[in-house]
Amino acid sequence: MHEEMTLARDSTDASDIVALRDDLAAWQESIGVTQWRVGEVAPFVVERQVAAGEWYVLRRGESLVATARLLTRDEHTWGPELGGEGSAGYLHGLMVARTAAGEDLGGQILDWFCRMSASHGLPAARLDCVATNARLRRYYREHGFTERGITDFGPTSGWAPVRRFERVLTAV
Repeated sequence: MHEEMTLARDSTDASDIVALRDDLAAWQESIGVTQWRVGEVAPFVVERQVAAGEWYVLRRGESLVATARLLTRDEHTWGPELGGEGSAGYLHGLMVARTAAGEDLGGQILDWFCRMSASHGLPAARLDCVATNARLRRYYREHGFTERGITDFGPTSGWAPVRRFERVLTAV
């Protein structure tokens, strides 16, 4: 990756992350892709996550071009046995602005995420997407991730079922 992802620092980063997510959700809806909904994530939630050191950003000047959230546990999606602390690196909220479409920033960020996870001694890199999002499922497979089942959060959760993906890592 030629440009560097840096740790998100403040409420400006958090606001920009929410705005990018909403922009991408609107675009997804316009092309018939089900993944995110506009307004689905409250700014205060992302502000807490930024304060916890979970978000990374890529800026060109003042513009947020890409972002991703990295975790070392995800029991919500992977369950307590597979998703416990230190079981893998977990990527959420990978976003690339439409102005940077076609530059393979998403693929570069996936590779960066795998390197980050391996450098922390984690044995795998994991992510997920809405189970019906065939376009994103294909993209993740093309970037070396293997499908690892579905998590259905139940009809009253407000969450769509997700397809889980994993890439086994080699130590750095």
